[in-house]
Amino acid sequence: MGFCAVALLTVIALAISAQRGMQKSSDVVVAQSYAGEFMEAFVYDLPPLTGPLWTQTSFAAPYLQDQTQLGTKTYQAQLFLQPGTGALSGLLTCTVNVTWNGVAGQGQQRVSISRLVYAP
Repeated sequence: MGFCAVALLTVIALAISAQRGMQKSSDVVVAQSYAGEFMEAFVYDLPPLTGPLWTQTSFAAPYLQDQTQLGTKTYQAQLFLQPGTGALSGLLTCTVNVTWNGVAGQGQQRVSISRLVYAP
């Protein structure tokens, strides 16, 4: 009887662990998709070369922010810009960080994507 109880509790613990792992994986896919969409929206709306964005030497951090509710989770996106120097002069490094709160025990989660962009 004792062995059956231990075996049953072990199976339940493994099932809970597997479910948390699957939830985190799906959350990461959603966050990466959101980060990609946020980046693309910024890139497609870039001002022309004569715009003030391209002459700035520093940017407020973050340059843009957004948040969205997807399912039961709230995802926050922040876009950071870093002007290029030297050989990368005239280019911007764009980084999007997306954060959300994971399930119990996982704490705050984060994904990040970056892209080097130039004036259209």
